[in-house]
Amino acid sequence: MKIGELSERTGLPASRIRFYETSGLIPAADRAPNGYRDYDASMIERLRMIDLAKSLGFSLEEISGLMATSPGERPSCETVSAALEEKLTAIDAHMKQLRETRRRVESTLRYLKENPGAENHADVSRIRF
Repeated sequence: MKIGELSERTGLPASRIRFYETSGLIPAADRAPNGYRDYDASMIERLRMIDLAKSLGFSLEEISGLMATSPGERPSCETVSAALEEKLTAIDAHMKQLRETRRRVESTLRYLKENPGAENHADVSRIRF
């Protein structure tokens, strides 16, 4: 199928499909005699898997490591489960860091509201987080 049809069937822009091909996430398409890309139907599922992985926060590098090398192959459930567990761990760590940053911002804001004009003094450096 041509890239326009693949784009229509996956909901992905043709430019993104070409990018994924250039990046090696999908194999290079065969070329028709007129030079147009000719994609195998298995690319629909592969592109949907890539799009799902991106929506779950995986980077292109992570997705590349997850994807099987053959177009018709799928990563094993164990491989996908392990990657999802790692992603959850990373999300939890990031959320913890964001909560700590939020606490520090609140503390600084509270200090500045309770000490008007403090930003003009060395007192700001004394804020305890």
